[in-house]
Amino acid sequence: MKTILKTKTMILLAAVFVMYTGCSPAALSEGTVAPTQSSSNIFGGSLSTQDFQNKNGLVGLIITTEVTVAGGLKPVTREFTSLCTGTLIERRVVLTAAHCVTSYQGERIVAVQAYFKPNINLVTQKDIISADRLAVHPRYMENVNQSVSVDSVAWNDIALIRLSADAPKNIKTVAIANKNSTVVNSNSKLLLSGFGIATPTVREKVFNEKTQKWDVVEVQEKSPTSGILRQVADISVVNLINQSHEILLTQTNSKGACHGDSGGPAFLQNEDGSVVQVGVTSRGTNELGNCDEGAIYSNVAEYSAWIETTTARLVPTPRFDPNVPVQVEFPVAP
Repeated sequence: MKTILKTKTMILLAAVFVMYTGCSPAALSEGTVAPTQSSSNIFGGSLSTQDFQNKNGLVGLIITTEVTVAGGLKPVTREFTSLCTGTLIERRVVLTAAHCVTSYQGERIVAVQAYFKPNINLVTQKDIISADRLAVHPRYMENVNQSVSVDSVAWNDIALIRLSADAPKNIKTVAIANKNSTVVNSNSKLLLSGFGIATPTVREKVFNEKTQKWDVVEVQEKSPTSGILRQVADISVVNLINQSHEILLTQTNSKGACHGDSGGPAFLQNEDGSVVQVGVTSRGTNELGNCDEGAIYSNVAEYSAWIETTTARLVPTPRFDPNVPVQVEFPVAP
């Protein structure tokens, strides 16, 4: 039922500053193989430039989760590293999906890191800003269980990340929708962006002659494609669902978001070329986790009040202190 759109892979605890292998980006360590740029999709879209990233506040997120698994005489601690996407809405606040930064039973998130380049292979340790605080929507996954369909209950899949330092000055903050000014409906065409994989098929059913049953098997990419920022335009809104808290998009025309794009934006483009963020990538509708069916985004306008109040709590505005002297500079007379 859960077809969340983030990439995840398991690595040894002893590895230092590693990223992704397999269908995810390669590790930023000596001897690893970099992902190719030959597949220019989010999927079905195009590669994004540094200018596009800077103008629209796109952020790559690296989430490291510690997991203890049974092994031999004693449990073994390993790390899973996931890739998600976010947007910069304040100099130290990133908007993303709740499932990107939520750990489950037996897991513990040990690090969340942000990077601000369109290709993870260009990222070095100095380009990383760690998060020092997280805020997940209080109703995340409320009333969601295995008995409900993937699109019948709102997940409230939205979260905020506070960075330990300001984002680079060249990365602009993005405007977000609110209930009073931004309207999304079935006539809307949206622009999606993210650091996810460029191939929509990640699993397939294969008939097992021995068991006489269908097995679900992973479909490996020939070359890893995630960790590279891409964009795709003109994605159609099917409808607003779950009391308008979520936006259902169609991806049947071989264009859309996939694993690693979780937490990334759906933008509504204005006539002047500017954008406003109306959605946050939550999940897909395909039962196998493939991305060529539909995608569900949290409707930002419905969560704008929570975003505003929580941002103020994460990064409070300094209060006026009458005991602190104020420096005043007067213009020099000509």
